[in-house]
Formats: sequence, C-alpha cells, structure tokens
Amino acid sequence: MTRFRPSSFGVRTRLLVLALVPALLLATIGGTAIVRQSRAERTLADIREEVAVLSQLTELRRALLGSRAPVELEVRARAVGLDRAAAVRLLGIGDLELEDLDDAMARLQALPEEARPFEIDRLESLQQGSASEPDVRLIDQFDELDALARQRWEQRLIGLRDRVVDTGSAELNQRLDDLEASTRAGSAAGAMVTKLADYWFGTIAENDRTGPARTAIAVADGQFDLAMGELSASNDPVVARTAQQIVDDLPTSPFGEAVDDAVAARPPAPLQGGVDVDGVAATFRSSFDLFQIGRAHV
Repeated sequence: MTRFRPSSFGVRTRLLVLALVPALLLATIGGTAIVRQSRAERTLADIREEVAVLSQLTELRRALLGSRAPVELEVRARAVGLDRAAAVRLLGIGDLELEDLDDAMARLQALPEEARPFEIDRLESLQQGSASEPDVRLIDQFDELDALARQRWEQRLIGLRDRVVDTGSAELNQRLDDLEASTRAGSAAGAMVTKLADYWFGTIAENDRTGPARTAIAVADGQFDLAMGELSASNDPVVARTAQQIVDDLPTSPFGEAVDDAVAARPPAPLQGGVDVDGVAATFRSSFDLFQIGRAHV
C-alpha cells in the first residue's frame, strides 16, 4: 500500500500554512454559528465535500513541489559546477527527506475522477525523466503540471464560492476571500522563487529562457503585492498579521532585492564579473527564511 508522506520541501510558506491548506475554511464550516445561520444542510454538506477536494488538490500540488525539489537542486547545482551535497550545504537547508513521484501518483489517484487535473501518464513520464539525467525541460514539465493543478483548484473554488453565497454567511464568505487571496499569494511566491532560478541560471547558460523568466517574475511580483494587500486588510487578525510580517520583511531581504532587480531589468548582482556562488546561495537562502521553504511541516 502506498502511504502519503508529509511534504518537507517546497514553497512551504507561513502564508501557505494559513491558506493553501483550507483549514481555516474547514474550521469555520464546522462551527455551530455557521450551522445556525444556514438551514440548508445539503448546501453545507456540499461545501464540506468541495473543501475536501480542494484539500486533496492542495496536497497534490505539495507532492509535486516535493518531488520537484531534488530535480531542481541537481539541475541548478550542475549549472555552477556543484554536486548536490555541496549545494545543500551552501543553501543551509540541511538533510531533507525529499519525496519521489509515488506520493504525487497516490494523491492524484485518490482524487475523484472529475477533479483530476491531468492523467497519471504525465507523472510516469516525469518519473522516467527524473531517473535519468534531468535538465531544465523536466523542470518545465513540473511547471506545466502545477499549472494544471492550480487551474483545477481555481475552477473548483468558483463552484465553492457559489455554494458559500447560498449559506448567507458573511463570516464564511470573508474566510473564503482570505483563502482565495492566500492561494494567489502562495502561487505567486512559488513562481518568484522558481522563475528567479530560471532567470539567473539562464543568464549563466546564456540561453533564451531569461526573457520569459523575467517576465514571469514581474507578473508574479504584481500578483503577490495585490494578494498580500488584500490579506493585510483581512479582518482575521492572524491572517492580517502574518501577511504584514511577510510584506515588511520582503523588501530588505536579498531575495526581495533580486526580484526588484529582475523586474527593473538590472543585471543579477551575484552574476556580474563571474558567478558569485556564495551570493547566489545567500539570495535563495533568504527566500527560504522568508517563506519557510524546506522547514518542517507546521
């Protein structure tokens, strides 16, 4: 029997802990106050079922991120002449129990058939590529599957929104607003980290990936700012406080500065006059500190 394992790598942000997992929404739905506000028991049951599917889709995305991590680490380390062990030491992420694609396959198969964002043969293809010498094309495949999973998540969220409106609960609707904004912020944060890697390492390799990567960073940066502004204004003090802390920390971090440089089309600071491996590592390490990447599951 395949057992699900908790992810230990990926864009495991303080934001995602609050939001990508729909725990806030589940807790609110389970509250007696909500039940008293709505007599539509069938609607509440439908909401619970839909939230369960969203949770499963979230776990699928996490499993994809977890299985992507060792591939990305190997590909990026090779680009600057490092082996995986040296890269792990430089990044300060310690000994991680990284996942393989078996977990993602199990989570995909556990979803209701109509909720599956792609066929299992896409994961089998990734598994075959990961077993050989992976390259950036394999990373692109991970991006494609995550995009499909995110799109299916968003489609299901629209249906959930309709059901929440039917309950007449203002509190539940506000929590759904937080969930939606947090998910957009989490996806944008992940895009900024992965596309910054693509931009920088594309610059090192002098390939044609730098332009699209820089554009993707700019788009994600705008999406992140918008979503974080919404979360900072949340009437839930925990959500607002967590969002504001990230907003305050981002501009002064090496990662935040690197994103600003990319958006402004300034040359990456650690890549001027050669590759400053320590500078590259420090930048991505700061993103780990900011977003809690590679830390234990909360």
